[in-house]
Amino acid sequence: MHKKLLAAVTALMVIISLCSCSSSNAPAGDDSFAKNDLIAGNKADSSDADSEHDPEALVIAYYGLASPYIEQIAEYLRESEGMRIEIVHYKDDAYALNTKLMSEDKSIDIFLTITLDIHNYVRGGYYEDLSAYPSLRERIEGNNYTKSVAAYEGDYFGVPCESRYMDNTIFMYNSPLFINYIKDNVDVLSGEFRDKDGSKLSEVFAKMYEKGGDEVELPLAEVDYKYTFEDYVILSPYSEHKKEAVRFLEEVFDYMNKTSELSNEWQLYSYPAPDEDVSGMYITWKAHVPSVIMPLLEAKQELMNTDGSEKAIKALAKEAAKEVLMRMEG
Repeated sequence: MHKKLLAAVTALMVIISLCSCSSSNAPAGDDSFAKNDLIAGNKADSSDADSEHDPEALVIAYYGLASPYIEQIAEYLRESEGMRIEIVHYKDDAYALNTKLMSEDKSIDIFLTITLDIHNYVRGGYYEDLSAYPSLRERIEGNNYTKSVAAYEGDYFGVPCESRYMDNTIFMYNSPLFINYIKDNVDVLSGEFRDKDGSKLSEVFAKMYEKGGDEVELPLAEVDYKYTFEDYVILSPYSEHKKEAVRFLEEVFDYMNKTSELSNEWQLYSYPAPDEDVSGMYITWKAHVPSVIMPLLEAKQELMNTDGSEKAIKALAKEAAKEVLMRMEG
């Protein structure tokens, strides 16, 4: 399914940085946008990258920061159910994990995302649809939040983890005015940018200029929508241990849902109540992808260096919108 991509891999792009500004190489709606970007990462030395795995074990892979709860769940299932589980931490080497997925490697059964790369895995089709597994489908559909954030074109692409529902950190460096603009106009998952000529951005910038810039008042302002960050535990479509993988994902869900024996009142991450009203919820990872929205952030920084005239603001907004569109469409 993805082998044809390997011949096209002739260079690496580093996008796993908050200051990244790489662009995509395919039209919006074409999943090659995600497949090509998926190869990006820091090629780092990692003993795990080339090591052989126990063919009988459930192999869980991730890169980036360590995830203690994954280790905890793995140990619990080893002891309580005798499962053979191997955890592979690629540290900062996204390339190692991504190339395994691109080559349809069967040694990885489950992998974890980081917020910057979720859309690439989903649009590229690097997931097993969890709706095919009744125990997971019932869990996901039993909570309004998980049903919303795990859905993609009729599939459930992963179990949400490290959920930060109503997380105020999104406003640390951006006012609700600017965040609302991103929310309403950028959707990286669908490959859509709704302000192609920058006219809406120009209106936002004009209001900001009148206020002396994009000032964020503390305590953080109330907003008229719910917002959330999350990562995901995803079942690889190439896994040969799907029964064991589903059992692991069940336990991840139960832990985050606070219905597992491992759950506790002090755990850092958990889902909101099953009946939480999430209508209109802003799933921030769908828009806040630095490699796409960086021109908007840079233009916002440049705003107060203009003379504030309508002409200058429109020109700034138009150029920023043009650059975002290029990154979305190639």
